[in-house]
Amino acid sequence: MKKTTIGVLLMCASFLSAMPEIYFTYPGWTRKALTFSFDDGVQADRKLVEIFNRYGMKGTFNVSAGRAGSKKNFLKLEEYADLYKGHEIASHGFHHLAMAKLSPEEIEKEIAQDLAALEKVAGYPIRGFAYPFGQTSPEVRAALKKHGIVYARGTGETGKFFEEKDPFYWVMTGHNFAQLPAIAEKYRDYNGWGGVLSVCSIWGHSYEFDDAKNWDVIENFCKTLAHRPDIWYATNIEIVDYMAACRKLQVSVDGKILVNPTAIPIYLWIDGKNVLVEPKKETVLPTVSGITYPAGSYPVFPGGRTKALTFSYDDGFECDRKLVDIFDRYQLRGTFNVNTKRKIDYSIYRNHEVATHGFRHGCYQINPKESILLDIYHDRAVIEPQVGYIVRGNAWPNGALWSDFPAARDVYRACNIVYSRATHNANLNFDLPQDDWLAWAPTAHHIKDGDLQEIGKRFLATEKVPALCTIWGHSFEFDRANNWDVMEKFAALMAHHPEIWYATNIEIYDYMQAVNSLQWSCDRTLCRNMSATTVFYVVNGKLYVFKPGTTTSIL
Repeated sequence: MKKTTIGVLLMCASFLSAMPEIYFTYPGWTRKALTFSFDDGVQADRKLVEIFNRYGMKGTFNVSAGRAGSKKNFLKLEEYADLYKGHEIASHGFHHLAMAKLSPEEIEKEIAQDLAALEKVAGYPIRGFAYPFGQTSPEVRAALKKHGIVYARGTGETGKFFEEKDPFYWVMTGHNFAQLPAIAEKYRDYNGWGGVLSVCSIWGHSYEFDDAKNWDVIENFCKTLAHRPDIWYATNIEIVDYMAACRKLQVSVDGKILVNPTAIPIYLWIDGKNVLVEPKKETVLPTVSGITYPAGSYPVFPGGRTKALTFSYDDGFECDRKLVDIFDRYQLRGTFNVNTKRKIDYSIYRNHEVATHGFRHGCYQINPKESILLDIYHDRAVIEPQVGYIVRGNAWPNGALWSDFPAARDVYRACNIVYSRATHNANLNFDLPQDDWLAWAPTAHHIKDGDLQEIGKRFLATEKVPALCTIWGHSFEFDRANNWDVMEKFAALMAHHPEIWYATNIEIYDYMQAVNSLQWSCDRTLCRNMSATTVFYVVNGKLYVFKPGTTTSIL
């Protein structure tokens, strides 16, 4: 390895070595979780639920709506909501068919019919699944994901207490037979922390206890593990959702700033102390009036606004002072991508976002990955203490784009950079970035891509919903061309429109992530928002407000 590469890695390591030791724990700072998964929705579930409720256990019940009430042994569909209250209802396929043997059309029907029926009685989007007979295939998994399923349980047992790595074939610790007494004692005494969370998961069918006349097995299992302060009792989906929230935690380079963008509180163990990271607080813009929404269903911006305007300016030159003054006078918002090699007065950007632009403003098409890593971490390490928040944005230096140098995208993600603005491929259609926010194509450069006034007029007149206008450039270009009036006139034209949301780049990215994380029922009549951001959405021409941590009925 070259000396320069070693030096880069050592410098990167110096940033990371200053971080405190941060470990995830479960709610209540527990380090063990216990969950159950029982299939088929049979009469014996009544007794099982009674045992669970008595001992404070929580479980998931995987049911097939098409079989509900079809025989005396099967519960009726209308009984599910009351019986399984406090637990999770998940899908088991409408007719309980071997999914891997079905045609694509039959797979689609099995999933969609079951979800539609179950969501009506459950009152929330169904996002869990248990494979009938344990059978699956790539086609089945793809169909499940299409319908909003986020995990699926298989059959078989591992005998282990670790989180399943493949959420679409969750193999549980044990089955409800002879293993339960030994599993209960082992998990009661289990203390394999080492910074790694454990989960004990049990699956089966409640009628098996009837058949074997051994209800004492599950009774004693629950009694052994009940009311323990070191165990979190949760449904399958609660564990999946909590771990997903943990993965979304945002951490500054020095580990001193933590942001939780979800609606789920996150429990951490930091340098030997318990720390609770509550969902981030937001300032909700008031809903605007007088906007007529076109027919259809689509997201809109905060307050029901149909358009968003943002700016992205590079390098951190002294001329930014004048540009910021214009933005502030007209109440516009922008992002300033700075090279921390320069001496910068960060206080001028207090109403805006500061993002990275590469410490050395390198050419990422030819720079090694280690060099890019250093550039980003150095920028973040310098900027974050100055601005007081986690830096997650970037503008590609020298017009580099990850499509030219694919490895850079992986480096960016490793550095927790979530978006990066490009310099080419002008987006004059006012589209939002679609597949990859690391290739954010701006609407236009303030000089090179046409008359800025005309672009502004087109944006004001567009009927596209939602519409985004992103203007980029360098403030020194106005000095060199002696044409500050271009930005002054554009700002005056664009200011104070009730249908426009004036936002920084990261605000737009975060809002759209909240939009994309909405959980919808199969028939789109229920929407659950588990982000910490209020989302505004138009359904059939009517504006809905989805508040954090709530499920909304679409009338």
